[in-house]
Amino acid sequence: IYIYIDILLQGYFQTLFACIERLLAFLNVKNLVLPAAEEAESIWTEKFGFSKMKLDQVYVLLNFLQVRI
Repeated sequence: IYIYIDILLQGYFQTLFACIERLLAFLNVKNLVLPAAEEAESIWTEKFGFSKMKLDQVYVLLNFLQVRI
């Protein structure tokens, strides 16, 4: 029964993620920046196709948002 529930929850997450993707596309979102712990980085990059920002990209974003480190 545990395996069935695990698969069922995975299906719900995939459905939710697809809905979020459609909403972001509808809103013309080009980039989505998510903070992630190093331990979770592989999940975001390998499972969801995100890529890690280069340091210069982070600085450009911070300057754009007028955030001071």
